[in-house]
Amino acid sequence: MIRYSFDPHLIPRIQSGLICQTFRQAQTGHARVGDRIRLTRIGSKDPIIPDPVCLAVEMCELVWTRDIAENYCSLSSVRQAGMPIVHLEKFAISLGYPSFAEFDADLATWFDGPPASGVIISWAPPAPDLVRMAA
Repeated sequence: MIRYSFDPHLIPRIQSGLICQTFRQAQTGHARVGDRIRLTRIGSKDPIIPDPVCLAVEMCELVWTRDIAENYCSLSSVRQAGMPIVHLEKFAISLGYPSFAEFDADLATWFDGPPASGVIISWAPPAPDLVRMAA
């Protein structure tokens, strides 16, 4: 079972169903549609919610604008499953970020250089009764 870890501040939003997807660096070994996945807090193996089923794994292309003089990159556009994301602020919030600016800043430092692509892994929100059982 593939495990995805999250910062503690995201756990209440995952448990409530407000966050049902995550952005991860493109690599082999991600969940596939229909797989059960384990969502945990960073540093723990205990599930945040009972093991949800992966609903979608979609490629996410990131286009960066580089300011060579300032040695800084900023995210200029995002395409998910080949479609341009028009509302970047809503996209970032759906991934658990307070704003697009924070998503941009996090990705610029998250990897060894800004990523050019990744995947969005989505799962079904938990049923309220199951969340109480996992807590």
